Amino acid sequence: MIFNITFGYMDLQARFLQYIQENDLCNPQRDRVLLGVSGGRDSMLMAHLFVQAGIEVGIAHCNFALRGADSDADEVLVRTYAETLDIPFFSKRFETQKYATEHGISIQMAARDLRYAWFESVRHQAGFDCIAVAHHASDNVETLLINLLRGTGFRGLRGMEPKYNRLIRPLLFLEYEELNAAVKMFGVQYRDDASNFSTDYIRNKLRLEVIPRLHEINARLESTFADNMERIRDAVLFVDQEIAAKRSALIRPLDQHLKVSVNASGERWPVGGRFVVDLSALKKVEPLKFVLYELLRQFSFTPAVCQDLADAVCQDPPVSGRQFHSATHVLMTDRNVGMIRPVDRMDPVAEPVEMSLERPAAVWMGQRLEISIDNASVSKSRTVPDQADTVLFDADRIVFPLQVRAWRNGDVFRPAGMKGKTKKLSDFFVSAKIPIWEKAQIPVVTDAEGVILWVAPLRKAADFNVSSQTQNILTISYFCSDGS
Repeated sequence: MIFNITFGYMDLQARFLQYIQENDLCNPQRDRVLLGVSGGRDSMLMAHLFVQAGIEVGIAHCNFALRGADSDADEVLVRTYAETLDIPFFSKRFETQKYATEHGISIQMAARDLRYAWFESVRHQAGFDCIAVAHHASDNVETLLINLLRGTGFRGLRGMEPKYNRLIRPLLFLEYEELNAAVKMFGVQYRDDASNFSTDYIRNKLRLEVIPRLHEINARLESTFADNMERIRDAVLFVDQEIAAKRSALIRPLDQHLKVSVNASGERWPVGGRFVVDLSALKKVEPLKFVLYELLRQFSFTPAVCQDLADAVCQDPPVSGRQFHSATHVLMTDRNVGMIRPVDRMDPVAEPVEMSLERPAAVWMGQRLEISIDNASVSKSRTVPDQADTVLFDADRIVFPLQVRAWRNGDVFRPAGMKGKTKKLSDFFVSAKIPIWEKAQIPVVTDAEGVILWVAPLRKAADFNVSSQTQNILTISYFCSDGS
């Protein structure tokens, strides 16, 4: 391996500050940085570099209570270091094994979850600007190899980034052998975790057995991997920009006034409501499975589900009525469109409401309907044809009160213009190209005997039409929203 073990203090300090500046990790003159310090050689060296740079810091130490007296000794070392230099010190003891068992995860994952959640809590409460952890270049190689072995999308090939939100990694420029040489040269005190030398863990097996063999093939392994990961990060940035453009073109919010969040790519996007997907346009996109997954991953759809959806989208004719599930959302297809909704939000179905002369207006699903009855001999309505939002009936042939409700399976009516023929309401919705998820929100107006008078505002029934014998005219008016 090629590395520089002849650097002096000023060389390493200059590289440290240069890396911070080049990656915009923090402002050394202004920011307060919370250091995550375990007591190991890497985090103790990081603390040493921050202190010598004159950056205002605090130290946070997690005692995971996994190694008995050794865990407590780690805490004593870090606490003593902080108190000697008059650095604000924060520590917390965790029931890591209990947390892992309760959540069904590994000890390593449990420690990670607990550590970062607590670091952020301390940062926020104590007024620090960012959190620094001591991952180095060799850690990044291990992370990339682990991702490859476990299976990863292309984002997993980026490795650990120097900065992610409030978390910074100011030692990613430093290789493991350089780190060891620096610790020895500067006399940094540290404690080794014996578990780091056990090959029971995949990361240790890679560090102790696999990576030394890779160094035999490429002595500049860390540098090569760092260059590759930087190129992959650039590629991910480009893909994210293209996906954002396609998302705006292919997916639109179905609900208004949705909360807006910023996703991992920095894109502002509404969340929490329903969305319509243009499947007819989507099926023309290549490569479909990849783009589909990138579009839908914010809704937690897995690659396997996206493959099934891609197969359904490409069928001719398009598949309707299929449902595709993620842990948080459901996507339902209806011909050339799809609707995404959260799993905890079923399409609402309102209770029926009544209209009568005593109660001539009703609000149902945010839509307002009103009725009025006029004497045909004095009303001008007889000569006014039905309109999209106003329909007329022979009032004396209708049994009151009227009811406004959602459609039901088995509903049949006689649509105007069909020469008295009946039609299932479900078939009418299909012919009118009403998406499945909108059917429950269309008002169906019936009389007291259940005869459908109007599927508002789509089609009036042929029953009870106004004629020359009509004495009283019932007018029903539709407003798209209450009060409009």
